Amino acid sequence: MSFAPGAQEEEEPPPARQNPILRAHFRRQLGNLRSFGTRGTGRRDPFLDDYVDRQIDHYLSELREKLAHLNNHFAQVEQAQETILQGSSAQVIGQARVQWRNALKGVQDEASDVWNMLRFVLTVLKDKGDLKPVEPQEPDSLYEKETQFIGEQIGKAEKRITEYLFRVESVIQLEDLKGENMLIHLYLAREMAKKIRKLSR
Repeated sequence: MSFAPGAQEEEEPPPARQNPILRAHFRRQLGNLRSFGTRGTGRRDPFLDDYVDRQIDHYLSELREKLAHLNNHFAQVEQAQETILQGSSAQVIGQARVQWRNALKGVQDEASDVWNMLRFVLTVLKDKGDLKPVEPQEPDSLYEKETQFIGEQIGKAEKRITEYLFRVESVIQLEDLKGENMLIHLYLAREMAKKIRKLSR
């Protein structure tokens, strides 16, 4: 399977192939297919290793794509906010507010997708956090502080995902993620986007 453009960067095996959590997850998936059975000598099984490698590569490619979509939707939120604040006409502002709400929905959906992808693999991590109450706002408020909070949570989640799954020099262990982790950051970003949309109807 090819993931061009940028395929040159993916020619070397991704470091996440050696991530024990990912390898164990996809080994379990294969084991659950039953028809493959076990080969019982304790030796490395080339078929099993190749299957796991390909599953990890596909998982990482999809994860990168979802993160890119998440960042793109958040950029659209910020762009729509800027258009609204500049306010050249009521029509432009009205259109931008529709775009703003749609982009928030995109953030909500993509954060949820990434959260689900990680939750099924990182099963021992806490996956929800407490969302602080939103302060009362004017009817046409753009919730600037809350939007900044969403951006911060997305940034923190992406940083932790990158450090844990993509970097060769990564030495992060799951134990290091049991406090504030990428699942909690994604959950908070999703829930805040959902809250803003509900309050801005």
